[in-house]
Amino acid sequence: PAGPERPRRSKRRRQELVWAADSRECASDIDAAAKGLEDLHGSVVGITDACFEFQSDVYQRFSGYVVKHRIGLLCERILSTFDGLRSLTVGFAARPGLAGSAGDCEDVLSLEGVADAAFSVAEDIQLLDNELGSIVEDFNAAGDGSLQTVVREHLEAIARNLVSAVEMQISASKGRGSGGVRLFEVAPAMARNLFHVIQAVFEQLTESVTYNIKALRVSDLPRFLSRLESFPATIPVEIKRGGPTSVREGTCRDVPAVYNAQHVHDPISDPDGWRNRDVAGVLSPRPSIQKLLFTMSKSVPLSYNVIAVVPRSQGGTQELTAEYQRMFESTGGFTSSASDLMSKVGLNAEPSCAGVGFAYSPAHCLFDKGWGSMIFSLGTEPPFDGVLSVSEMSLKGFSHRPRPFVQPVANASESLEDLIDLVDSVYKSLNTPSPDALFLSPMVGNCLTLRKLGPSRRSKGGTAGGGNMGPPQLTPKLIWVPVNPLIPPPWDLAPNFTQWHRNWMARQEQASSKSGFRAEAEWWLAQCSLASASKVLAEQGYSLLHLEHSFAVFVLQGLWPSLAPLVRDGRAPPPSLYDHWLRGWFCSPVAPTLFGLEWCSAESLAMLHNRSASSDDQRQRLCDFVRKHDLPLAVGVAEGPCGSAFSTPSASPDASRAATAGGASSGAGGRSPQSWHSWELHDVPDERGKEYLLESQNRGRCLPSLGICECFPPYRGRFCEQAEDGSKDAQRPYRAVLHYLVGDRERLLADFERTLPLLWERFNSRFDYPVVVFHDGMAAASRQRILEASPNRIWFAMVEDYTAVPAYLQGRLELDLGGYALGYRGMCKFRSGPMFTQPVMRHFDYAWTLDTDGYFPTDIMTDPFERMHSGGFVYAYSHVSRDQASAVQHFWEFCRLYLESKGIDPKGTKMMRRLTDALLLRDTYWHEWNRVLFMNDIEITRLDWFRSDRYQDFFKFLDSVGGFWLYRWGDHAVRTIAIALWLDPSQLMSMHVPYGHQNTCRCGEEHPDEVCVRSSPESWWQCMHRSLAPARASGAEEASGDVGTVHESVIFGGD
Repeated sequence: PAGPERPRRSKRRRQELVWAADSRECASDIDAAAKGLEDLHGSVVGITDACFEFQSDVYQRFSGYVVKHRIGLLCERILSTFDGLRSLTVGFAARPGLAGSAGDCEDVLSLEGVADAAFSVAEDIQLLDNELGSIVEDFNAAGDGSLQTVVREHLEAIARNLVSAVEMQISASKGRGSGGVRLFEVAPAMARNLFHVIQAVFEQLTESVTYNIKALRVSDLPRFLSRLESFPATIPVEIKRGGPTSVREGTCRDVPAVYNAQHVHDPISDPDGWRNRDVAGVLSPRPSIQKLLFTMSKSVPLSYNVIAVVPRSQGGTQELTAEYQRMFESTGGFTSSASDLMSKVGLNAEPSCAGVGFAYSPAHCLFDKGWGSMIFSLGTEPPFDGVLSVSEMSLKGFSHRPRPFVQPVANASESLEDLIDLVDSVYKSLNTPSPDALFLSPMVGNCLTLRKLGPSRRSKGGTAGGGNMGPPQLTPKLIWVPVNPLIPPPWDLAPNFTQWHRNWMARQEQASSKSGFRAEAEWWLAQCSLASASKVLAEQGYSLLHLEHSFAVFVLQGLWPSLAPLVRDGRAPPPSLYDHWLRGWFCSPVAPTLFGLEWCSAESLAMLHNRSASSDDQRQRLCDFVRKHDLPLAVGVAEGPCGSAFSTPSASPDASRAATAGGASSGAGGRSPQSWHSWELHDVPDERGKEYLLESQNRGRCLPSLGICECFPPYRGRFCEQAEDGSKDAQRPYRAVLHYLVGDRERLLADFERTLPLLWERFNSRFDYPVVVFHDGMAAASRQRILEASPNRIWFAMVEDYTAVPAYLQGRLELDLGGYALGYRGMCKFRSGPMFTQPVMRHFDYAWTLDTDGYFPTDIMTDPFERMHSGGFVYAYSHVSRDQASAVQHFWEFCRLYLESKGIDPKGTKMMRRLTDALLLRDTYWHEWNRVLFMNDIEITRLDWFRSDRYQDFFKFLDSVGGFWLYRWGDHAVRTIAIALWLDPSQLMSMHVPYGHQNTCRCGEEHPDEVCVRSSPESWWQCMHRSLAPARASGAEEASGDVGTVHESVIFGGD
């Protein structure tokens, strides 16, 4: 029933089921569950295609874009419902266990979990009913209301029958019913029913939608605006994976597209024959191989030849050309028969352009259009023979093509590995130096196979890692490489495929054979990860073009510009490897069911791209996966924790430079390389409507002159729509931030990589404040180093005019004197005034300034921000010092000029009188500033005071006279005079926290029994108990504990 009663009834009925479900049952019929999952996948593909193809007569109007946007969101709701049905389909079935074993019941849903999943699906269906009703009404398809009535009846029947089926299953499991209900049959059947309902609605909508829709109801404005980039071109509906991982956690938001949406397939200009399905059997949201090559042909001639390496099991027995038949005399001039083992498990489907899974072959799409082909057909079982079948280019059609020329490659090789070696010798002799495409079947090898087929002969003596490889002998324009899509970048995993294949054949003789999804999944799990495949192909001069589920497509780097018309706007940063993985696999609507990979993997590998997980836990999870599936790993990579050769993620080039104080490892504070979106490593480009959205919601800003935008803490994402709140933000009555100013130079980056883990370990792991990194331009590799140095939540903020010297000062000799570069002088100016008014600081109450080479030598146990807020302080300082005269040239004179012009008494406060008292230090003149100041390499400021008109007016005057550029005036001098003029000492807080900086260090008032020690001048200080300090090795240095050079009584006076 509809109406307000429905939620209460659902909740009550759900609770009754949960109370009844307190046990766990494990079904042994894994194959039946696999079959159910395969059936469910058919419905997922059907709904994906129906959504992707949704069209109406107004698709080029604004209203048409609205329709497609809302249909996309509706489809994701449907897919979320299907994801719940997937949980029920395999919920009682044990996951497949170690290769060849019966299964593992550890991850089976409890009966309570099944009940909960069932009611979640039922509630999703109710929400779907509401959304469908809204869409039908808004898109003028309601008619007399009969469609909505019928749809509602069907949806309620599906939900009701599902709950009844679960009730029967629970009763049977507890011995109170007759049983007979098999959820892995019921759930897929309900998915089919739901698919048919949606189909009927879509047919009605297609006929009814007009340009004048009743209500827009655009609920995700950033996503809609990003699609408007293609307006008014024809674009497909965009849909992403359903389910909690992508929807609730936002994993699949803001994943950049590789191609412009209008170039995927243009129904007006592109031939229908270019509309292909990919390996998953879905209409691909990527240009077809024909379109890629057609676009490329405008810049470079095509060879009209394609190479494929496929197993004999798919091509069947072949007759050799007459002159070679005597080499196969024992078999009558024919190759060995098709694979018995492959046929036994059903892995013998003939490859075709429309094939799915192992039958998928983009090479055949070209062959069917008249391309010539060179197909290596390999017997992957004894006697391991192989042939090369050569067909010339022909426009006569498939049935009239000349018979192919079939020549031997090998007969009766010892192993698949030996056979691949022989294929390599023939491959490099082919007379087509740049074939249009190369396709490698996952039943023949993985990315490591291309280390044999790719490199030229002269590089054969190179290292196993490919470091000395020369250019490949043949350079296909495009290469299709099978990958294991479950392993996210940056994790490297490269199984030894030939060894795995030997083990697989042995298992088939010892155990009952699998079939369907389970049989196919094993082979995909033996493929390289995307990161490993990309590394192997990069050695040979190829770049990743896109990922289509379990195939990575690479393009020869020199030909990348030829595809520029198809790819996204060049202003946007290129997608990262992680972005490619998200778009091509994880966020795909069919990924949860495709080949049953996520279920058959027997390990949840989502942890590998979960940044909250420790690197040790991530590595262990991957090791468990390797062991579970008996994957032998390639020789020649680093020894790892799995008990055999194992490669951890590839770090950024300079990541190894990061270290903690005293050279110790980073421990819990450091992180292994992570998965990053491109927008996390680059400034995201400005887009239509973005500036308004970001600034009206106070979530970020755009810099039109630079064409970039950036988010403010706690927001992230392409449109700053995702919030990454701190763990304690909600508990605080104030907002605070830690900030650094970092140049993109190696020395600064190395120091920063070193200090960030200490910041986390010794302070921020307890208090979790955001960290803002100001910069004037920073490369993606540098950002990655910073992000991966620690678990701190980090945001980057651009400083536009950081080193912009006024025109009237340019060319002055003083700019080059004193040994201070423009960057340093710009830093002094920035931290004197503009820092407080930066947009990113606008919504914070307090800011803690730190230097890249300043750090905490031991733990800070109490929060200085909390103390500052509760005490009502305006400024917190760490120590007092005295500046050198050459660094404050003419500073006091200009200060006096400002004060007198404003009628302000330079000696009007006690602190100012102390700072201008010649008798205190006895080395300055009367009325002259004695250069004593608050050092601000570590300080906390209350931002509203430093943003005030009074302070900013003082700074603007000093800035206008050019002293920061000409004389290197320091920000600490500006800060000190302003504080002494306008603050009472009671508003200042002395902050005796542990602090190390260059040659000074103290352990702070919280650690009175500790002293600072370092092993050498190059090492960083660390605190230890006094009793342990003498035990340090000879040559160790102990700090005095004084970080200031002047006692603070010079400023404040005595009691």
